Amino acid sequence: MGNFNIKDYLVNTFTSYVEAKAEPYIEKGIAKISHIIGIVLSALFLLFALLMVAIYLGIGFALIFSQLTGNYYWGFLIVALIYLMAGWVVWVLRRSFGRWIEKIALREKKHL
Repeated sequence: MGNFNIKDYLVNTFTSYVEAKAEPYIEKGIAKISHIIGIVLSALFLLFALLMVAIYLGIGFALIFSQLTGNYYWGFLIVALIYLMAGWVVWVLRRSFGRWIEKIALREKKHL
């Protein structure tokens, strides 16, 4: 009977109680974090793929315009101006793009 330590018993009981109560919340947190990481990684992969498509299409159109104009620099200059105009349009519409992305993010948040 002298070996029974009430302090160790209470600490072990309390620790096991906290672990048992916290486990479902930890599992939910891990599930949400893994879902968010999956979304971010897939978005980054999609962005990379779209960037590669844009680069190769730009080179292809530049070569087509080069054949039409007879000089390589004119073809690449035309494509650069097209990219510049597209960038300007995105810059002008950045607030509406921001609202669109915010709507998508809020919709994803509801699914979590």
